[in-house]
Amino acid sequence: FNIPVLVDLVALRDNRQEKIDQRLLRANLKRSRMDFQPGMQVYTSANKKTKLEPPFDGPYTIERTHTNGTVTVRLSPHVTDRINIRRCKPA
Repeated sequence: FNIPVLVDLVALRDNRQEKIDQRLLRANLKRSRMDFQPGMQVYTSANKKTKLEPPFDGPYTIERTHTNGTVTVRLSPHVTDRINIRRCKPA
């Protein structure tokens, strides 16, 4: 059939972008807004072997924060570990 198709591409693009922005805002609400600073005390998630073990280890002192979402934590006087901030809980 020879029927002309009228499509408003600008309106479609704007509608899609609005949906993307709404989903982004919803996802960002679930994120942790904690800014970890050197010297803070944090608990780290433990690798539990049984149900009765505590879910977190620590508290440990943060030695350094990194831009990629990790922190360096001092586990003992001579041992440090680099951990993702999702595994950390402020003390």
